[in-house]
Amino acid sequence: MPHKIVRFCVGERKVRLELFKGKESRAKTVIKIGVGLIIFIALLIFIILGRLPSVNFDFVKVLAKQEKASDRAFLAVRLYSLQELLKLNISRPEPIERDIMLKRVEVVSVNSRRKVVTNFRYIKDLLSYGLGFDLSNYVVYPDPEEHLLDGMVIRLVLKKIVVETKHQKIPYNERIVNDPNLEFGATKVVLPGSEGLKELVYRKLYLDGELVSTKLVSEKIVKKPQDRIIHKGTKRVCKEVVIGGRKIKYYAKLRVWATSYDHTCKGCSHWTATGKYLTRGIIAVDPKVIPLHTTLYVPGYGFGQAEDTGGAIKGKKIDLAFDDIRHGTWRARYVDVYLLDHCMPEVKFNFRTKWSR
Repeated sequence: MPHKIVRFCVGERKVRLELFKGKESRAKTVIKIGVGLIIFIALLIFIILGRLPSVNFDFVKVLAKQEKASDRAFLAVRLYSLQELLKLNISRPEPIERDIMLKRVEVVSVNSRRKVVTNFRYIKDLLSYGLGFDLSNYVVYPDPEEHLLDGMVIRLVLKKIVVETKHQKIPYNERIVNDPNLEFGATKVVLPGSEGLKELVYRKLYLDGELVSTKLVSEKIVKKPQDRIIHKGTKRVCKEVVIGGRKIKYYAKLRVWATSYDHTCKGCSHWTATGKYLTRGIIAVDPKVIPLHTTLYVPGYGFGQAEDTGGAIKGKKIDLAFDDIRHGTWRARYVDVYLLDHCMPEVKFNFRTKWSR
């Protein structure tokens, strides 16, 4: 027998209204139709009052089959569990605004180019609802909040954010501590020192697979560096050595590279860094190696005093002063230098100073 079926789809559950042809009396048919209407109205009230917050009419489609039914047909309503409908969790989408006029737009991404005819009002709606793009993964030009215009070209740039962690070594510092129990010039490593470790977290932004920016997000010290500690001897113990038939008393001996100079050299003048008049007996030193005002003995040159410095005199280098270098007999070479001071107090110098002129 012919029959008519009307289906209401709510989410994934169904409310089915079936019209069957039956033999019941007209009164019974009216009663059943009334009961069906009451249940249907009750369902609408539940929806309006928010008892079914997950149900949205955007998801309701009415599928009707046009078939003839006899006058004696009656309405039978069968509901799938109302409690199950209340448990549905269908998200309610934002209202989508559409225009009456159709617009032709072109959408360009890294791997595709498509032309679309649409009546969406905004770019974001076309891309999200119309074409299924997840806009959180793209940079869109023009701005997705703008209105769609006929002939518009929309470009999507694939965005990828990568978080990268790197480890960087932290160099240790070296501390030199004077030790009066060690002889002058002697050194002793007390703590070897160790490098530290630093953790760096970077945020890298790729657009269409190309790196465009790198930003340091966080920085954390995983391990602190430990200083290298060296004890440097300051104890001056006098010793003796005979050089060229002369007895020399000293407390330290250094192997240095020795050169010569006078007041005519580049950057030089008649006065030294300590204010002494430049003459033979003045020796330029690195104060970090040989303290200023130290009395020295240089084989082949004689006695001298550390009273000058120089830009090129760094480390174990010295420069021997002459009144006139053209008449000097010194040839640059390595030589052993003896530090005297209190071991030979009889060796004294009386250099003219700026303040005694």
